[in-house]
Amino acid sequence: MKIKAFKPKNELLASVIDCYYLLSRDGTEPNTTYLTFPSVFSIHSFANNFTITQTDSRYIILQAKKQHFFSDVVCRFNHPMCFEYRGAMNEITIYYKPLGLNAFLDNELSSYPEGIMNRFIPFPDFENVMTLILDLPDEEDKVNALEEYLLSKYKGFIHPFLHLFIKDLTDDIEGESIGDLCLKYGVSQKTVIKHFEKHLCKTPIEFRKIIRFRKALDKFHHQQESLSMTELSYILNYFDQSHLIREFKSLTGFTPIQFFKRISPMESGKINWIFM
Repeated sequence: MKIKAFKPKNELLASVIDCYYLLSRDGTEPNTTYLTFPSVFSIHSFANNFTITQTDSRYIILQAKKQHFFSDVVCRFNHPMCFEYRGAMNEITIYYKPLGLNAFLDNELSSYPEGIMNRFIPFPDFENVMTLILDLPDEEDKVNALEEYLLSKYKGFIHPFLHLFIKDLTDDIEGESIGDLCLKYGVSQKTVIKHFEKHLCKTPIEFRKIIRFRKALDKFHHQQESLSMTELSYILNYFDQSHLIREFKSLTGFTPIQFFKRISPMESGKINWIFM
């Protein structure tokens, strides 16, 4: 399986999209199975000529014998997911930053079908245009055509407090609780939860939990020397080592030591899977 990640070239798109990645298989390879882990991004994937089935906790992606376009978006991503690819594949995935996908939509994010088994078609011409883009033979041409299309759909998204609230949660200033942030922005916790669910499909607590996990991943990729679990707990504002371990097991199914031994970072750490 070949995977190539691209950062948006356009500055406006870079403000709302973290990256795109192109996934391809030639059909002669053995099946590929991997675990992927929670993210605060809205993850939109689409491909030609495949079908998807679910067996227990595993999603099986099969090469289809007839023309078939599939598109899904995952926003409620709080537990690891397992995927198995069989046959040839030609797929594009967009990683939208928090609130990034909202900048292209007419309605609230929570009003759209979400999840691997649900079809997400955000615009009337989306399927026709993306089918043509997926068929382009050159990767750079695909990305350029994708960016041109996304720019034509950009509307922007303004919210009275969510952007700043998310920035504060991401910065994770020591001692600043979600209650403190509610007071800071003059909104109730009930209102904050309601708006997070509408526009992010997550609660503030889920968001902070995943942010800390992703920061731990970043530390793992860029550390100059090995960090102990105690040091990692302190740097990332976990209460203690037990808190770090508990949250890792909740989000990944592994302890931090088990997870970091098995993870396979790709494309400079933009993609972090465990192959099985």
